Amino acid sequence: MTAAVRNRRAANAGEVDDPAERRRRPEREARAQARLDGMAWCRPLGPYRAVGFSFGVRVMDPALADYLAGVLAPLGGPPGRTEGSVYSLVDHGDTSRSRYSLYLGGLRVIRTPLATLALSYLFWHINRSVIRESPGHVLLHASAAACDDRAVVMPAAQESGKTTLVAGLVQRGLRYLTDEAVALDPASRLIEPFPKPLSVDAGSWRVLAALAPVVDPAVECYLGGQWHVPATAIRADALAGPCRPAVVISPTYVPGAETALEPVSRAKGLLLMADNCFNFAMLGSVALDTLAAVVRSADCFRLTVGSLDEACDAVIGLLVRPVATSTEGSADAPLLTELSELGHSELGRSELGRSEPPAAVSGRGDESEPRGSSVWARRAGVHSVELDGEWVLYDERGARLHLLNQSAGVIWSCLDGDIPVGQLIDELAESFSVDRPEMAADVGRALATMAAQALVVERQDRQARLR
Repeated sequence: MTAAVRNRRAANAGEVDDPAERRRRPEREARAQARLDGMAWCRPLGPYRAVGFSFGVRVMDPALADYLAGVLAPLGGPPGRTEGSVYSLVDHGDTSRSRYSLYLGGLRVIRTPLATLALSYLFWHINRSVIRESPGHVLLHASAAACDDRAVVMPAAQESGKTTLVAGLVQRGLRYLTDEAVALDPASRLIEPFPKPLSVDAGSWRVLAALAPVVDPAVECYLGGQWHVPATAIRADALAGPCRPAVVISPTYVPGAETALEPVSRAKGLLLMADNCFNFAMLGSVALDTLAAVVRSADCFRLTVGSLDEACDAVIGLLVRPVATSTEGSADAPLLTELSELGHSELGRSELGRSEPPAAVSGRGDESEPRGSSVWARRAGVHSVELDGEWVLYDERGARLHLLNQSAGVIWSCLDGDIPVGQLIDELAESFSVDRPEMAADVGRALATMAAQALVVERQDRQARLR
C-alpha cells in the first residue's frame, strides 16, 4: 500500500489529526483569505448543509467543479451565508513542488503534491466539521438506511463494510441516510440525514460494479482508488428524511465467512453505539439517555458479513418483518473485561469470585462477607440506565462505560446510601431464594469490584450516623 493510499484512507476515516487547528493565527488567515479572494475561480458551489455545518466550495478546474457539483448535490441547502466556511482547493500549477492546497476560509488545511490527497482531505474535513459544528446531536460513526420511517443504524469501526452494506441496501430499495455519521437528535430521537457521497473503496468495486461513476478524464487524477457516489446516482428518490431507528446492527466483513445475525441485548446494543460515538464523552449523560431511548424501541444485532446479497436480505428482513431481540441479560457476563478503547467493563455475578474484596469492604473475620453494618452508595457522577434487567453505567469522571448483568444490576439499584449491607443481603437472599452465605459472598465481591472501579462509596455505619 502506498503512502498516498494510507493517508487517504486515514483521512476518510477521520483518524488524521488536523494540524491546521493547532496553528491558527487570525491575522495570517485574514491575509490568506484576501489572497484567495483575488484568485481566478470557477463558479462557486453551494451553499451546502450537513447537519449543523453550512459550507461552500470553490475550485479552479472546471471539470472538477462539475464533478463536485454532482457528488455534493444531495447536501444542497437553502441559500444562506457561508462566509468563513468556504473551502478553496487551489492548484498552484505543475511547476510547484506542492501543487495543491486546501483552505477553509483563510485557514490552510493541507498543502500536498497529490491531487488525490487534496480531494480526500476536502471530504474528510467536511466530515470533521460536521462533527465539530453539530454539538447538539449525538453523533455515531455509523451508516444508516431507511424503509419508510424505520431506520437501520449500523455502527462499526473503519474497514468493517459499513459503506458497502448501506450502498447495497440502497440498491435494493432502501433510502439513504449516511455512510459516515449518524446524527441523533436528543429531543426527538430522530436521525437527521447526512447524505454525503458514498465513499466506495477499491475493495468493494467488484460487488458494487453498477455504481462505477463515469467521470471526465481530467478529474481522474483526483480520484485515485475511491469512488464518490451520490445516492441519487443510484436512484433519484434514494434520499431519506428524518426517521426513527428501529434496528441497530454492528456489521463486520469477514471474507469467506457465512453471513450470520447474532441477537444481542439492548444494553450491549447501546455499548455498540457508544463505542462508535464521536462525542459521547462531551455529551455524557445526554448521550447515554439518548442511546438508551433508541435501543428501548429497537432490536439489536451483530452481523457477520460474508456475502453482500445475504447481508442485505437479512437487514431488509428485519426492517420489513421485525423480530424481537431476546432481552434477557447475560447471567454470566465476564467481570471487568475490556470491550473497547472507550473503557467499557462488564460486571457479572458468575465472575465475582475472581477478585478479592478490599479491606474497606470485607469484614475482619470473614473475607467473603462484607461488614453488615456498612452502608454503600452509588457515587455522584456515575449515571446509569436499566435495559431489560441489565444496567449500563457511565462514569463521567473517568469517561468509562460499564455493563452490569442482572445480578449485579439488582445490587447496584439497591445502593441508595441508606440500607446497611447486612439488611441488603438478608432481603436479596429471601427474594431470590438463595442461601445467605452465597448471597453475602456475591454482594461482597460485587461491592469490591464496584469500589475498585470507584463506582460506589462507603458511608459511615448507620449506627454511627444515628449516634
